[in-house]
Amino acid sequence: MKNLFIILLFVASSLHGANDDAALTIIKKNFDNMEFEKVISLSRETKKTPELQYYIAISYMFANERTKDDQKTLELLNKLSKNGYKPAKEYLAFLYRRGYIVNKDLKYSEQLYKELGDKEEANSIKDLKNQGYTYLPYKSYMNTVRFLQLSIRNNISKTKEYLPDTLKYRSKSNEYNIPIKKKNIDKIYNRLFNGKYKSLVLAEWKKNHNLCSGLFRPGYEPRQSTPSIMFGSYNKSIHIWFYDDGIPYVIASDFMIKASFDCNKAGSATEIAICDSYVLSDLDTQLSNIYQDAKVYLTDNTYLNLKKEQRAFLGQRNKCKNNNICIENIMKRRLNELDTLIEDEYSKDTSSIQKYKQKIEGSWKNKKYIDAMDGPVPANYDHDTYIKPYTKIKKIVIKLPKVLFYDKNNKVFKTCTVDKTVFDTWAKVYERTAYRNHYAGSGGNMYISRLPYAGHYISLSLSEDAGFLILSGQKLDRLFYSKIQTDDILVTEGLLLQK
Repeated sequence: MKNLFIILLFVASSLHGANDDAALTIIKKNFDNMEFEKVISLSRETKKTPELQYYIAISYMFANERTKDDQKTLELLNKLSKNGYKPAKEYLAFLYRRGYIVNKDLKYSEQLYKELGDKEEANSIKDLKNQGYTYLPYKSYMNTVRFLQLSIRNNISKTKEYLPDTLKYRSKSNEYNIPIKKKNIDKIYNRLFNGKYKSLVLAEWKKNHNLCSGLFRPGYEPRQSTPSIMFGSYNKSIHIWFYDDGIPYVIASDFMIKASFDCNKAGSATEIAICDSYVLSDLDTQLSNIYQDAKVYLTDNTYLNLKKEQRAFLGQRNKCKNNNICIENIMKRRLNELDTLIEDEYSKDTSSIQKYKQKIEGSWKNKKYIDAMDGPVPANYDHDTYIKPYTKIKKIVIKLPKVLFYDKNNKVFKTCTVDKTVFDTWAKVYERTAYRNHYAGSGGNMYISRLPYAGHYISLSLSEDAGFLILSGQKLDRLFYSKIQTDDILVTEGLLLQK
C-alpha cells in the first residue's frame, strides 16, 4: 500500500511538471507575441521558474495601464539578477543606461555589462558619455512601444490613439510621402500593418525584449535629428520616424501591400484577397510590370495573342475567389509564362528581309524631331548642325534598295541606297547595349525608353553617309531617321516618321 502511494505521488508530480512545461510554452508564445496581459494572467497558477519570472517582470513594464507595474518589474529583475540569471542583469543594465523606471546611472550600467562579460556594450557606455547621446524620456519611449504593440494586434481604434492627426507614409523608400488623416487610416491600415510588418516587429522584439536593438534609437545622437527604427535590411525595410513624444509621423515600408490597381476600389473576392496579402499584391505588381515589358518586347503572333492570353489568365485567377494558394499558383504560372516569352525574343530568327519588305517600303512623312529625352532641344545644340538636316525633310520614300529624300517643295534632294541591314528584336538590342543599364552618354543625356523602340528593330545603313533608318514597333509602324548611330545600333536623336 505504501509503495502504491509512492507511485501515485510520483505520477502526480510528473503530471504537474508536464503541465508546468506546457504552461511555460504557452506563456513564452504569448510573451514573444507581446501579449503581456496574458503572460501575467496565465502565470498565476504556474511554477515560478527564473525564465517565467523574467517574462513576468518585462510584461509588467509593457502591459496596459490597468496592469502595468514598474515597481514589480524592478523587484523581480533585481531578485533574478542577484540569483545569477543573466537575462535579468542584462535588462537592468539597459534600464540604468537609459534611465527607464530607475534613475539613469551609466557607471552602474557599465559595471553590469562588465560582470556579464560584454565588453562591447561596456565600451559603448563610454561613447555615450563622450558623444552626448540623449534618449527619449521614458513616457515617450513607452509610446513608441505601445504603438508598435497595438499596430501588430490590428487594433485600429487603439492604434489611432498613438498616431498624429496626419500620418505620412510611402510604400517604397524612394517614393514621395503621402499624407493621410488619422480618421482615414482605416483605408490603408491592413495594407500598411500587414503580416510582414508584424513578423518583422516581433523578430526585433525577440532579440532582447526592448525594441531598442540594431538601428533603433529612441533618442538623439550627433548624426540623427529625430528618433527612428528600421526593421529588415537596407534594400528591403520598414522605417519609422517618431516625434519627441514617441508618436510616429512617417512610415516608409517596402512591404506595404500595393497592388497594380487601387485597393480602395477592389470589388471582386480575388481583388480583395490580393489587397489583403503582401505576397499576392507583390506578385500582382510584378505581373503588371512584366506585362508592360511584354507589350514592348514581344513581336509577331506572340504579341498579337498577348491581350487575349492575359484576359484568359485573369479569368482563371478570378475563379479562385478568395483562395490565396490558388491565386498565388496561377499568378506565378503566368509570371513564368511571360518571362519565357520575353526570353524567347532574344533568340528569335530575324534573318529574312522578305518577311519585312512590305512593311519597310512606302512613303513616310515627317512627324516630328525628337531626342533621347523627348524634350526641348538643348541650348548648346548648333541649329545648323543638328536640326536643319531634319527639318528640311518632308518625307522619305523607300523602294528597296533605293531611299529618296523629299524637301518641303516635294522635290527629291537626295537619293541613296541601303548598304547594310540589321534585323533584330528590341529585346536583343536592349540586352547587348547600354540601354540595359540606363547608360548616360558623355553629354549627360540618359538613353531612356521614350524613343519609339519596341518589338522589332530593323536598322538600315544608308550609302553616302546619309545616316540610318530604324524601323520599330510590334506592327513595324514606327520609322526613325537619324544622322548618327551611337551605342551599337542605337540612335539618340532624329526624325520620327509615319506612313
